[in-house]
Amino acid sequence: METFGQALRRLRGPMSIRELALLAHCGKSHVSDLERGQRTPSKQIATALDDVLGADGLLVTLSASSTPTGHAKASTTRGRPAAAADARSLATTARGAPGGLDPGRLVALEQLRRRATAGLTYGLSATSLDDWDQAVAAHGRATRHQPARLLLDELIADFAHVTEMLDRRLPPDAGRRLTRTAAQLAGLLNLTLIKLGEPAAARAWGRTARLAADQAGDSALGSWARAQDAYTIFYAGDIPHAVATAKEAQAVAGRTPCAGVALAAALEARAHALLRQRDQAEIALARAETALDALPASDAIASAFGYNEAQLRFHQGNALTHLGETERAEGAQRRALELYPDSDYLDRALVHLDRAVCLVQEGEVPEGASLAARVLQELPAERRDGIILGRARDAARHIRPGNQAHPAVRDLHELLAPVTS
Repeated sequence: METFGQALRRLRGPMSIRELALLAHCGKSHVSDLERGQRTPSKQIATALDDVLGADGLLVTLSASSTPTGHAKASTTRGRPAAAADARSLATTARGAPGGLDPGRLVALEQLRRRATAGLTYGLSATSLDDWDQAVAAHGRATRHQPARLLLDELIADFAHVTEMLDRRLPPDAGRRLTRTAAQLAGLLNLTLIKLGEPAAARAWGRTARLAADQAGDSALGSWARAQDAYTIFYAGDIPHAVATAKEAQAVAGRTPCAGVALAAALEARAHALLRQRDQAEIALARAETALDALPASDAIASAFGYNEAQLRFHQGNALTHLGETERAEGAQRRALELYPDSDYLDRALVHLDRAVCLVQEGEVPEGASLAARVLQELPAERRDGIILGRARDAARHIRPGNQAHPAVRDLHELLAPVTS
């Protein structure tokens, strides 16, 4: 007869554990433990899973006789004595069975082996690690188009699942891979919280990402984590510290071409521009261009873990805007908008807001104010991330007092008033 876990796995078919957990209103780790037999299903969760999978009461029936094979943490204490007792019993019966073991004893022996294997690896296979790699890569791509508020819950749930597995005793290679996954998820949480205008929380996640990347021994990931941290510091307003962190991110990578170096060099240029350090900004921009050219194709992608020309032109345009180089900035902005897909709402909005600042700097105040207002009006509320609102406020602050009475300027202030009061 099937166990509850075996039936659950068969009925789930190609559906992912994540999807099933969402439909049944429970955690992914809960479903995973049920499939591995490491958790006893409650009647409530068995009913929910039965309904989702259309099992016609099978899962509810199997749950009544289900017993766990041992939760991962408990197996380190209670599992070993139980396994030893089973081994002694099997050895005794084997000696008394001439001609070999009967099928029932062979089944019991296989159950003992599986229990021992679970105690060694806790079910963390190369396949499941590959699944995590794919899930994290999908999150990285989603940062380019999914609103931060929606992505946040998914990242929190996945990070909780990964840290739960890290609490277990793992083989060294699996532990390093899972620690790398934790670093990536922490870095994505850092990035998401930056977008939401929560710099203190973002900094805390940035520290976690750096620590995990270093523990995993991945210099490229360590560079990326520090680059993300530099952006957090930049948006929090500590510009000299952002420069220092961006330089650290580039140094950590050494000679390894990676997205972290390009990200950090571009951020360094923007920070130097804010500090009116023109020469240093130009040097950093040239370094970002060189780093982008050196990236392998697998890293020159539209993802939080990659870097491409669209991002470089946006960062270049932002630095030139801060330097007052409005004509050069406009060229970079135009190129960025050509490269960014419409779905990449955040960076496209920031490019338009940089253009609004340039218009104000050139004395075209009504046009600049109108453009900034239009950016906000055309975005749904859930997409008006903290960074977008902050840059719109920058555009408003560039408008001199003598121009405040213009209708377009008043419209911009009215749009910003609900979020600044």
